[in-house]
Amino acid sequence: MRCLERYLKRRASRVPERCRLGRRSKTCQRQRLKSIAGDERGSVLIITTVIMVGIIGMVALTIDGGHLYFRHTRLQDIADSAALAAAAKLVETPGDEYEKRREALGAAVRYSELNGLKAGVVDCSLGGYTVGISDGEETGRMTISFSNSLDEIEIQIALDVRSYFARVFSVNFTPVSVKAVVRIGQAKFQKGNLLPVAFFWGDYEPYKLYTLTLSPGSGQKGNYGFLDYKPSNMFREYMTDGYDGTLSVGDVIETYPGVKTGQVRQAIQERISRCRDGCSVSYSGGKVDVNIMPDCPRVVMVPIVSGFFEQQGRGYVTIRGFAKFFIESYDDDAKILTGWFLQEAVSTEFAPGTSGFTTQAIRLVK
Repeated sequence: MRCLERYLKRRASRVPERCRLGRRSKTCQRQRLKSIAGDERGSVLIITTVIMVGIIGMVALTIDGGHLYFRHTRLQDIADSAALAAAAKLVETPGDEYEKRREALGAAVRYSELNGLKAGVVDCSLGGYTVGISDGEETGRMTISFSNSLDEIEIQIALDVRSYFARVFSVNFTPVSVKAVVRIGQAKFQKGNLLPVAFFWGDYEPYKLYTLTLSPGSGQKGNYGFLDYKPSNMFREYMTDGYDGTLSVGDVIETYPGVKTGQVRQAIQERISRCRDGCSVSYSGGKVDVNIMPDCPRVVMVPIVSGFFEQQGRGYVTIRGFAKFFIESYDDDAKILTGWFLQEAVSTEFAPGTSGFTTQAIRLVK
């Protein structure tokens, strides 16, 4: 108490007597402020406290803000990859719309789990699915929705991300949400594995068995479905291993009149014999069963073209699209190639127009 009394007396002595007597002039108020400011022992503690609170706040903002940014970026990557995987499965799955949606859901869940999110209960809705997700003590949901025409898929992920320093201010979790939208359309480009055999443009269906007759006299005015990829003397190699160049929808390609039946037979038989995994496509019980290993030599890319009907001998056709084709068999006597149209999704540009049986492009649009 005596120390406090001595301190108060010293502080009061710094204020003029007229101000100590209770006068409230501006001069007196300034004198009182000067006396308080002049006492460094009291002000240093206050200033230090304010600075420490500011530092703690900045540290909390930096650490928690950085953590939220990292989690947002990571969740966006998960949403993007899950949406692309779901779109590819949506394209490539044979069957009806329900089967395609279900397989797309499974692909999205698998990709999210591969990236550290644990999937929980799945709720179905009219437009898609909602999946409960968690990452340790962080919980949230993933929503998968489809457009009516199945040409667009959207995935939204919302997760309550835990805080660290912000817990001091009773902020334990902060909601973070991301969205990825993938659009599906006809692919514009095709690179590699191109067979120098073309299908005429028409209404084909994926996962359906088709035949193409390659015998002389059954084509249109001397064209039998063959294309002349340059150089022309590589026709046998192109039949066996595929043309490794890049073609685009809208390209004009020269036709290959006539047919070298021996080269065609040898190339197709070699492709079939090189398949050692028993790859197959079958239809039973109303369902298509696709059992094809990656890089199977019986799987080729076939250009779909228009203009064969207008040609007389060697001429030109226009590429309208590309189709993935599984070679089922080749009848050497009848010169008939039999196979299945498959579906494939690739990351490339969109071609103008739409087609359900050609190779489809999938691209992130937001």
